[in-house]
Amino acid sequence: MDNNQTFTGADLISAFIAAKCFPNVFVVTGGAAAFMIDALERNSETNYTCYQHEQSASMAADAVFRVAGKVGVTMATSGPGATNAHHWPSK
Repeated sequence: MDNNQTFTGADLISAFIAAKCFPNVFVVTGGAAAFMIDALERNSETNYTCYQHEQSASMAADAVFRVAGKVGVTMATSGPGATNAHHWPSK
């Protein structure tokens, strides 16, 4: 990150994701998630993939854990977007 840029809370979360989780984040765009998606784009160690439905993004994050053993991250907008992101995998 350039020294002239401000380091935001979203940038801090993006750095944490890059350090501790699977670096590809599965997102559903929306107003409340815009700052996080911008931070993911600014961080050269993270990528994001946009989905059309929150539950498919959650299923992708679940698959990351099952296949790679790393925590998969899903981001959605607030309200119904966050509610739709719930994914209850079968055992």
